[in-house]
Amino acid sequence: MSVPAPHAPEGPYDLVPAGSPFCGGSHAPAPWGPAGSPPCLLVPEPTPLLLLALVGRPALDLLFVPGAEVRIAEAAAGGLPPGWLDGNAGRVGVQHARIRAGGGRAGVDRRLVLDSLREASAGGRGVFAIADDREARGAIQERDQPGVRLLSTRGFLRWIALAFGAASATEARGELAWVSAGAGRA
Repeated sequence: MSVPAPHAPEGPYDLVPAGSPFCGGSHAPAPWGPAGSPPCLLVPEPTPLLLLALVGRPALDLLFVPGAEVRIAEAAAGGLPPGWLDGNAGRVGVQHARIRAGGGRAGVDRRLVLDSLREASAGGRGVFAIADDREARGAIQERDQPGVRLLSTRGFLRWIALAFGAASATEARGELAWVSAGAGRA
């Protein structure tokens, strides 16, 4: 199965260094590892799920549009609306993190993000990682792993709208801009 690669960066949260394995041309085939191995869509931290949930359940369902296996890190699953994960149990895998001693700091644990990435990319499998948290993005970029493409939530919605023609992704992107601008829902 061929999954179109994400488009070029659009904003400051979609920027990646030139020449990075995260860059790709418009609709260019992605280097997804062993032939026949489908790519994985990984959400290693809660921010993307929280943003998509704010827009509404249909926005969360956009995770399934590329047809890739969807994996959500256990730490990110708390951002999902009640029942969504159970209703999609056959379509979403939850990666259970190994508990590490000495934790306790607030925010995203870079080691857990990297553990999720390592598990998702096992065997050279290609990964689309959706992350907005600065620590999570930094950990993924520092890993500089071939076959991994890093997207922000906005970048993901743009990719889904352009590559797959999903009008609901364009609407969700507009809603996301409205919600993130601080406007409340009536």
